[in-house]
Amino acid sequence: MYEGGLGVPQDYAEAYFWLDLATSGKLDGIKPDDVVSVRDGAASYLTSTVLLQTQARARKWFEDHPAKPQ
Repeated sequence: MYEGGLGVPQDYAEAYFWLDLATSGKLDGIKPDDVVSVRDGAASYLTSTVLLQTQARARKWFEDHPAKPQ
């Protein structure tokens, strides 16, 4: 939604963040490589500083929300 500005303001950093989270989970009916491709496309619009900040935000999210054992 953020990558294309569908229903929300277009925001490539926010798109990258959510797509990065999505790459670590189960993607019902979606190929993980497709999500990585869209995530990397969003990254291409970010400055290196913003990309690093967004990657750090995603790492922090994972630290704050550890995966539950299955």
